[in-house]
Amino acid sequence: MMIIADYKNIPSILFTVRSSNLRSHTGEVSFPGGKKDPSDINILDCALREVEEEVNIPRSNLQVLGQHNLLLPNKTGTLCVYPFISVLKTPINNINQIKFNTEEVEKVFFTPIDHLLDQKNMYWKQFRNTSFKGPVFKPQEGEKEIWGLTGFILYNCLKTLYPGKF
Repeated sequence: MMIIADYKNIPSILFTVRSSNLRSHTGEVSFPGGKKDPSDINILDCALREVEEEVNIPRSNLQVLGQHNLLLPNKTGTLCVYPFISVLKTPINNINQIKFNTEEVEKVFFTPIDHLLDQKNMYWKQFRNTSFKGPVFKPQEGEKEIWGLTGFILYNCLKTLYPGKF
């Protein structure tokens, strides 16, 4: 779930850094989300549950704008990712307002949308052992690069929300 928020009066996007407790992609930047549980009604219910579990934002505090039309299979074709875009209804003035689950998340951070839309803060990178080139977003000082699946989702969502910027 890509979450747009008013962070310190600046339109920003919430990112998580995956915990070292997880089995894969530890330490990488991601959006809140995960695999569908049998109890999830549908994929939106899954996304909202994962947001609640990972960053403790109740579904009632999110306005879901919709699902991006991307359908992203993983390398083996055994998993598909369905990105949703939402807006946090409550402004955030301090990063400590986000009480994240330390079992799944190492840290959270916000990046201003204007920073992400500035083309000098993005480049294309060839992924090792593939012919695929993907977008990499340069972070603000002190944060990790946003790349891989998260970078691809971010790029395509921003391209949809802000036509002509990329």
